[in-house]
Amino acid sequence: MNLIERVFSEWIERKYRQHELIQRNEDKKLKNKSVELAKIDRLTEQFEQRMELNAQEMEQWLIKHMR
Repeated sequence: MNLIERVFSEWIERKYRQHELIQRNEDKKLKNKSVELAKIDRLTEQFEQRMELNAQEMEQWLIKHMR
C-alpha cells in the first residue's frame, strides 16, 4: 500500500469512528426523549383521570346542594 492509500484509508477510518460516536450520542438523546415523552403521556393520562373524577364530584355536589 503506498503512502497516499494509507493516509486516505486512515482518514476514512477516522471519519467512520467519528460518525459512529456521533450516531451513538444521537441514539442516546433519542432514547432519552422517548422516555421523557412516555412519562409526559402517563402524566397527561393521570391528569385527565383526576379532572374527570373532579368533574363527577362537582356534578354530584351541585345536584346535592342545588335542590
